[in-house]
Amino acid sequence: MSEDLSWVDVGGQDMLDLDRALTDLEKLDADKVRLVELRYLMGCTVPEICELRGVSDATVERHLRFARTWLYDRLHSGMT
Repeated sequence: MSEDLSWVDVGGQDMLDLDRALTDLEKLDADKVRLVELRYLMGCTVPEICELRGVSDATVERHLRFARTWLYDRLHSGMT
């Protein structure tokens, strides 16, 4: 798991909660979930993601920042 998601406990309930939160985010914006998967679960770099997705660095960074914030808020609000 990436250090950017260090607030997720890989060995605990947090992973199940993260999965539920990703499912909820996917209903709103599946593309952001794909970026999270590529970056934080598969370990792709931002340039690699840009090449794979055909978007700019700024777009990838902006979408990942949104997704991280959304997921953090979701996991820490008790809505999972």
